Amino acid sequence: MNNSEIYIINAITGEKVLSPLTFEVAQKDFPSYMSWNKANELCEQLGQGWRLPTTNELEQLYTHRVILGGFTKANYWSSEENGGSFAFSKGFKWYSSSRFVSKFSKVGVRAIRNASYSNNI
Repeated sequence: MNNSEIYIINAITGEKVLSPLTFEVAQKDFPSYMSWNKANELCEQLGQGWRLPTTNELEQLYTHRVILGGFTKANYWSSEENGGSFAFSKGFKWYSSSRFVSKFSKVGVRAIRNASYSNNI
């Protein structure tokens, strides 16, 4: 197995498969909606490189959300900031928009980390 390969459990079939992503994704969302600052703090507390995804990584999560499974929130935080008081939030439900929102807004969180930290499944 190549060190950069990441495996996931396919949420549809239950099989262990090669991930379509180049980064590891936490198996579950954080249980509650939270502010951007709190989201960053809790990602850091997970240790070993866990963080909020970039907007590009968040787009990839959205594209593969069905196979990855467990996306229960309407919107998710990205690490991208705009002007100090706003951060980008991606809508994952048909009624949710993707836009910059106040960092004090309550938004969903799914942590990720680079493949180099992955222990695989």
